[in-house]
Amino acid sequence: MNKPQQHTGPILPWAPSFYPGESFCSWILRLTGACQYTFHQISQLTTIKPKKKDWDLGLSTEQKHKLLQSVGLGCDDLPKERIDEDFLRSHAYRLIPRLAKNLPSYAWCDQCFLEDKDPYLRWRWRYKNYTYCLKHKTKLQERCPTCESLCVVATALTCVRRVSDAILDLSYCAEIGRASC
Repeated sequence: MNKPQQHTGPILPWAPSFYPGESFCSWILRLTGACQYTFHQISQLTTIKPKKKDWDLGLSTEQKHKLLQSVGLGCDDLPKERIDEDFLRSHAYRLIPRLAKNLPSYAWCDQCFLEDKDPYLRWRWRYKNYTYCLKHKTKLQERCPTCESLCVVATALTCVRRVSDAILDLSYCAEIGRASC
């Protein structure tokens, strides 16, 4: 009896490239928007489920590699500027992630979002240790100026499940559906 062959090629038809300094979660959000898949559908297709719904910190290196392979990318496609957690640990430096109700959240730079062709979240913005934009030297925003909500990333924000659900890009507030900057 023949064993079923394991699928080794890309599972998803297309994936965006990483932007400089982009967080893994931001890339996943842009992937879900491009393919119109929910986080749950991505997990089912790839058999990867992040701990605590955290696509940045809830995935092992092996899981990240598997996810990249599922879209036809490799480790060389990751942004060159990324966290070297071993280096940080060796120097007793600890990054403190932003959380809201135990879910991943981000701060953001209005000016970066305005300059981005396709707004994306930087890995530094995920951590409380970073309170200013390194590029613009401005304080990072933590709440929507209109509704005061935090930028919580627990669902595929750019995936259209219902017309009222989706946001156009990551610079939009998920609560009110308007640009945060």
